Amino acid sequence: MKKYLLIIPVILVLLTVYLKFFKEAGFYSRAVINGRVIKLLVADTPSKRNRGLSFRESLSRDTGMLFIFDKKEAYSFWMNEMKFPLDFLWIDGVLVTDLSENIPPPDGNNIETVTPQNPVDKVLEVNSGIIKELEIKIGDRIIFK
Repeated sequence: MKKYLLIIPVILVLLTVYLKFFKEAGFYSRAVINGRVIKLLVADTPSKRNRGLSFRESLSRDTGMLFIFDKKEAYSFWMNEMKFPLDFLWIDGVLVTDLSENIPPPDGNNIETVTPQNPVDKVLEVNSGIIKELEIKIGDRIIFK
């Protein structure tokens, strides 16, 4: 009996550490796009949205950063301090309304800015080439989990 009393607190501590790590890492959500699961780093606060993927060396092929906004606008994104190219999926609710492909990282003083044609409430940044690889089109639905 004493053995079980010692094991339970250890399990609770390990579970707490595990959940804290994944919450801080941002892997608490995912999206399904054309049958492919994408793990999401969620940028839902001004500081997370401001930092975005800047300063990261890379992003795994099955991961993206989802920017969530309180209201729909034609938000502009720039590639400041980015080290790798990105694809952008501009999302209204669950529908892809615009696409920006192969946006390069800065080249000297040239920092590219991208803006959707219509207001959106979400933007998903993924590795360059994912739009083509998954054959994502305007009008596709994204399932958020």
